[in-house]
Amino acid sequence: MPITFKRESAFYRVPPLSAQVPQAPAEILMTDVFGTDPETKAANPMSAMMFVMESTKELVPAPKYEYDETGIVAKGTFVIADETGTTVTLTAGDTFWISRGSTISFGTPDFCVCFKVVPRYNRF
Repeated sequence: MPITFKRESAFYRVPPLSAQVPQAPAEILMTDVFGTDPETKAANPMSAMMFVMESTKELVPAPKYEYDETGIVAKGTFVIADETGTTVTLTAGDTFWISRGSTISFGTPDFCVCFKVVPRYNRF
């Protein structure tokens, strides 16, 4: 099938990341929704995911990024801080890019829903 789609209701069926990664914070929900079929053995796979975060008291550190990542905030407020001390607050419609090798922390004062794309096969 050359075209695949998801309805907005998919935003409301995102499982907790801790179901796949036990050490993940409870506030993070994430699922891969589209991706390159691993059977193609593509040299440049892509995966698109829904990322939902519930209110955090402080920024949550993420593991060092092994690949570039880009995304758009669909709803809410998303705060990202990097190792240089730069902190940005993004809202619906804002886009972001996280460079491979970065060490970041992220959080939200209320909630956020993001659609992100990464160069890997689906994992979640």
